Parts: sequence; C-alpha cells; structure tokens
Amino acid sequence: MHVLVIGGTGFIGYHVVRALRAQGDAVSVLCRSPEAASVLFDDEVTAISGDVATLETADYMQLLQGFDAVIFAAGVDERCEVEGDPVAFFRQANVWPCEQLFAAIPHTNVRRAVLLNSIFAWIDKQQPALQLSKQHPYIRSRVEQDSVAHAAISASDCVLVTIQVPWVFGAAPHRESQWTSLVAYVRAATPLMCIRGGASMLSVTALAAAVSGALRFPAESMSLPVGDENLTYTGLMQRLAVIVGRRDRQVSPVSDGIFHNLSALGEFVGGLFGKQAGGLDMNNIADLLCREIFFDPSTSQALLHYTGGDLDDALRDTVASIPENFWMSSWRKSLNWFARA
Repeated sequence: MHVLVIGGTGFIGYHVVRALRAQGDAVSVLCRSPEAASVLFDDEVTAISGDVATLETADYMQLLQGFDAVIFAAGVDERCEVEGDPVAFFRQANVWPCEQLFAAIPHTNVRRAVLLNSIFAWIDKQQPALQLSKQHPYIRSRVEQDSVAHAAISASDCVLVTIQVPWVFGAAPHRESQWTSLVAYVRAATPLMCIRGGASMLSVTALAAAVSGALRFPAESMSLPVGDENLTYTGLMQRLAVIVGRRDRQVSPVSDGIFHNLSALGEFVGGLFGKQAGGLDMNNIADLLCREIFFDPSTSQALLHYTGGDLDDALRDTVASIPENFWMSSWRKSLNWFARA
C-alpha cells in the first residue's frame, strides 16, 4: 500500500512508519518539519510539509490523491498546558483536524484508515456512570474525535479502525520520554510510594504492529482497545526498580484519601501559577486512577494480528532513554548501600 502517516515523526508515529516499511509499504509522512523526517528516516519515506492545525478538507482532497491508506497519529494528549478554555483547546487540537481529514476521504481512493485514539474513550463507554467525557475536556475530545471520524466515512467504502491506546512504553530517536518523571521518581524516591489501581500496558513496537494490522485485516470499521499486560501501578514500579538497579524495591501504599487531597492540591497550585492542569480535572480523576482499568487484549490481538510479550524490553528501553545525572546516580548508590547494610 501507499500510506500517508500524519504525525509520523512523533513517538508512536516513528514506530508505525518502521512497521509499515518492514511490511513493504510505501510511506509518506505529513509533518511540520520535513527536515526532522529526513533525520529519522533518511530516504525511506517521502516527507510532506503540512500542519494539521491549518489543513482543511479541500487541502486533504488534493493531498490524499494517490494514497491507498491514511493513519492519523497526531494531536495532543492530556499533559498539555492549556491556555484559555480547555474544551475549546482540545477540540481544536484533536477533533477539528479529524473533521477535516475524514470528510475528505470519501472523495479519494483511500480505502483503509487508522485513527490513534485514547483508552479513556473506551473507559468512558464502558463506565458511563463516571461521566468522564463531561468532566474532562481531553477525554471529551477523544470521544468526539472517534465519533466525527466514523460519521464522516460512514457513507463510503473506507474501513476505519480506531485504536484506543493505553499506557505505552519504549523509546524513539530524538524524542524526550513522557515517562521521565516516573523513572526519576523510581530512581531516587525513598520510600517508594504508590496508589492502588492499575492499567493495561504495551510496548510501542506492539502498538505499531497493531496499527499495521488494522490497515490489513478488519473487514469493517470499528473502535477497539489494544494492550498486552494488565499491570498494577505497584507492579510497574517494582519492575522499574529492578531495571534502574535499586536494591530496595518495597513499594508503600498511598491511601485513597491522601491521593484525593494531593490531586486537589495539584489543581490549586497550578491555578496559582496561571497554569491549568490540562485536559483532566484533577479534582475528579482520582477515583478513576485508583481503579484497575484492565481488559482482555486477546480480541484485538486476534483481529489485528499483533502480539505482546515484550513489555520488559520496552521498559528497559524507556529507562535507557532517560539520562541519569551524577547526583541522581550518587543518591541511588547511597540508597543501595543502606539497603544492603
């Protein structure tokens, strides 16, 4: 296939491009910096300059000529600092570009499409009583993004697969890890403390394989979560503790009440400095984060023909991509000495 990857220079997009090239697909990347694409992929891909924040349906109708498939791996996540109205911000960043792109597809020869979405959209559907899309602007944008994309192609013969992405680990060249704070905490905190609950997790290479499978195998449009391991947050910290070389791997529990108070405090402190917490309302997210958001990934693995089993490798890659400075290394060595004593 000739595939256009929108957001192909990002963390996930990079691995998606690699997976498609390994399958023999011809790949073009739409990105704001063609130079960045050249650094990442040499001459393996064609770089097209463009910004999803400004491209409209008419632009995509021209741009998509000659492509068999398109993957949307752009947009912003819940960690963004927001200026102005959060609902408007996340709608403009995540929903509006999909409205423009998918409205163009019925007027082209694109017959396969993949939308990279969020596991929060799946949770919102599974647990409507939590009213996540009403309380959290980021989650609302992901739910609406999925809805408008499928509505736009409903009258065409394009098969659209929305992949709802959980926690993803791994590394990509020239990309700062989103897990820097977590790894730094596991390296240096004493004692290690953690809330109850957990989530589904997978490696970025397994996710890229799922995206490649989504372009090839499903016979009808769908939205589904992908994953590999269901892991508690305590279990995750203990596995990271082994990888970073800690001897003391005991993880102490944080009570739900304390976590609720800390979440509310984080929202208050952010307000003091003129920074909004982003797309998640921290006053209302604590209940969700303390739950075990698990699911059986076998359904999506069978449909999309991907496998897992490499989460530990991805965790090691994640840690290796996050430099440890001299003082952090010295502190960790001191902790290990006391743990051994």
